Amino acid sequence: LQSGEAGVQGDRLSEFFKNNVAGFISNSVNRLILFVIFACWMGVAIYQITKLEPTKVVEQGLPNDHPLQKSINILEKEFPTADDDLGLLINYAWGLEEVDPTGINLLMDPDNFGKPKYVETFDYNEQCQTELLAVCEDFRTNKNYTELIKRKDGVGSTKCFIEELGAFYLKESGVYDGLDVDYCSWVKSGTWKSEEWQVPSSEIATIMPKFLQEQSCIDESKFISAYYETELGWDGENMRYAVIAVESNNLDPFFIKPEEYSRGQYNQFVDIQKALSDTNGKVGIACTGSVIMTDLTAIFVFMNKQSIYIRTAIQTALLGIAVAFFVL
Repeated sequence: LQSGEAGVQGDRLSEFFKNNVAGFISNSVNRLILFVIFACWMGVAIYQITKLEPTKVVEQGLPNDHPLQKSINILEKEFPTADDDLGLLINYAWGLEEVDPTGINLLMDPDNFGKPKYVETFDYNEQCQTELLAVCEDFRTNKNYTELIKRKDGVGSTKCFIEELGAFYLKESGVYDGLDVDYCSWVKSGTWKSEEWQVPSSEIATIMPKFLQEQSCIDESKFISAYYETELGWDGENMRYAVIAVESNNLDPFFIKPEEYSRGQYNQFVDIQKALSDTNGKVGIACTGSVIMTDLTAIFVFMNKQSIYIRTAIQTALLGIAVAFFVL
């Protein structure tokens, strides 16, 4: 305060800020010192923000030396993935568009992923069936997918209803007589593929009700309608879509992996989708519908949530620092 000026009178808090703080800040040297201090603090804070990343391991609920925690660590880290372990099913679908997101609220209704939108021009004709079967065989035998798609009995693990439907059609047509080999062994052998196995469009409505009541030869504990519940797009009158599912070698439906790892796997499956659309576009041409890729267990949904959480945390922190800096 200049000589002769009386201090501001009032409550103690007002007196402190108006008489002490204001006088301190009004000094240009003091302002420069404060600027340097807050600039250093802001720099350190921004640096720490850049180190934010999603959790990469499941948080332990017990100490490392606890017997139960030791057992959990051994099961999670020491045992390799077995052929019988379930992998995440990645679905490649023809005849479907991106879902309608209207009304989706996963917090209030976690089972509502939106309403499906169908490609009205989708046509499950004989050429479409031929091209889809070629995709199934490529998933099984293409060595480029060895690390991406789980291997069972030396081939890629897929769910391909086209095969069982084609074999069943030949059975109904009298091609399979049941004398030399049992039906499921005949289906799995693939020898029937040398016959005219494609179901004519005019006969699908007749064949499909019988086919859905058959037991699956791939999983003999389930009926066709249950085993291919999400892959077979029969609505009772028409084939609305067709899905080929592959089993991931590195992701599973039970454990959530870090966003960076899941994103790497996701991008590889997207590359396959692009290849099916670009170099193998004849599937889309034959079926008159492009291919989309997704999973049905929300693993990829949570992957995107992790990315949003990180981005939001960084943006919020930067905004908070900026506001605090200018206020102070």
